[in-house]
Amino acid sequence: MASRPHAADAADNPASGEARPDVRLRPRAMRAPALDIVRSSALSAEDGALVLTGRNGDRQSFVVGGSGIARMRYFPSGGGEKTDAARALNRWGTVVFEDAQGLPVVQAPLTDWLPEADSLGTAYEDEADPLARAGFPELARALGVPLDTSESTWQAQPETYRQHRSVRAVHHTLPPTLHRVRMLAGVAWVAAFLTGVLAKDLTGPAFVVAGAALLLFVVSGAAVHAVLRRRVRDVVPNGPGDPVRPSPVEDRTVTRRFLRVPFVKVLPGELVLVDSFGAERRLPRAGSTAVKSLVVVDDARGEPLGVEFHGAGGQVRAQLPWRWWFAGPGGAQSWQRLVTSLAVPVRHRKAPSGANEKTWFTGQPLGGDILRMSPPEPRAARQETQEASHLSGGFETIVLTLFSIPLIIGFAGDDPARFVAALLAVPAVVLLLAPALTHQLTSRFGLDTEATPRQETP
Repeated sequence: MASRPHAADAADNPASGEARPDVRLRPRAMRAPALDIVRSSALSAEDGALVLTGRNGDRQSFVVGGSGIARMRYFPSGGGEKTDAARALNRWGTVVFEDAQGLPVVQAPLTDWLPEADSLGTAYEDEADPLARAGFPELARALGVPLDTSESTWQAQPETYRQHRSVRAVHHTLPPTLHRVRMLAGVAWVAAFLTGVLAKDLTGPAFVVAGAALLLFVVSGAAVHAVLRRRVRDVVPNGPGDPVRPSPVEDRTVTRRFLRVPFVKVLPGELVLVDSFGAERRLPRAGSTAVKSLVVVDDARGEPLGVEFHGAGGQVRAQLPWRWWFAGPGGAQSWQRLVTSLAVPVRHRKAPSGANEKTWFTGQPLGGDILRMSPPEPRAARQETQEASHLSGGFETIVLTLFSIPLIIGFAGDDPARFVAALLAVPAVVLLLAPALTHQLTSRFGLDTEATPRQETP
């Protein structure tokens, strides 16, 4: 398995016996019902051991040295992994923590450990340097192990290596157990429904099974959704100081959603950014991946176009469009509050010749960040947030509702079994439709209606 040392390999590791710093890597941006992952999960080096912290706060510790972790190996992504949705988890490559025999102990796909993964363009992989951006070289130094880059991709490795029993440090919005329960319930529902339609003498009993399976499918999702929501009740994380919210110029594209949802908050150890769709990400304020400076991008006339949060070496970690965040009423105060609370140097740079507020960020690895931190198009906002409001997507909701009609009409007959099937199907459909309708109504007549910059925000 050919590989080459990464720029930050064992040569840069602390000498034996020297105190090693604690390093903490944070997950990719996520929104409800997965905010507990963003706020709790971490991959860290603590007292020389690798510690994986889950969404529940549970911790798995892996020793370094001896029979434990001996090295880290980075497998870059291949062309197919960057574009194939089925392999999207590997589109930024995978870091594997290996033992002395070269076998995987922990697998960490960079997509799940890169806070700005959703805003980065895969066409800029070399320029983006996802490995350093996520903080793995710093983690290797803290653990005191070498970090090598493989010359082949993860998918090119032998199956015995890829399938070796190891811990996968990945984030699931919904628990895998729920997916298994709903898959079994879905199969049972389809089988029972088809049996009831095709075998007339078994219609009643089959529809009872179909109704029960449908109810299990919906109730299991609703229950998990409720539990996950209760874990994180505060949209704005606790901590000193108030969040910096958008202060946009007056424009008809500004909606109530944009005034209420996105914000930036500086915590003692982290910078929290929430985009227009409610996805929260956290950037460190210390270490090699910390935000080191604020850069205001000016046009040829000296007017601000945007703000860049720079990490080490000028790497852009986040961006804000000036027009939507600081150009409106109260914007100057918001900008000063951000500068004061973040307490990093501020400098200016000129945008490329001819650039304006719609083009200055193009051709950059993090150009997508501007779109996510700007007023969203209402339809796009509803589509992206619908599964955060209810566990079934729009298409799934429509299909389940339509195919539940034959069960519900059992109320009109005199077959006791069909009546029971209807009793089971009705609450399932109500639980399915209520969140979907609430989401649509709240969005269309509330969040996605036009607002003014002076409109009061919570």
